Amino acid sequence: YDDDLTDAVFKTLSRLAHRLKNACTAILSVEKRLNFTLRHLDVTCEAYDHFRSCLHALEQLADGKLRFVVEPVEASFPQLLVYERLQQLVGPGPEAGPLVALL
Repeated sequence: YDDDLTDAVFKTLSRLAHRLKNACTAILSVEKRLNFTLRHLDVTCEAYDHFRSCLHALEQLADGKLRFVVEPVEASFPQLLVYERLQQLVGPGPEAGPLVALL
């Protein structure tokens, strides 16, 4: 994880949404990586916390024409990529799976 890359993803989502004429849906999913940090002397998820902060900031954007809605979705849709759906695969809520950002 890299905070600069996370920032770039959200900036790109915002730019794309501003260029579209119709509503669109983006489905995002991240793995909540638990790491022991010396700074906190505890297990933390700093990259995930930054992702959530960016997600919240995107949801707060309002320019009159565009609105972002973030909500959890059930991870029961068909898998098109091969990956294991782990407990650490999370969306915006503690019990949520992947999340949907309605742009």
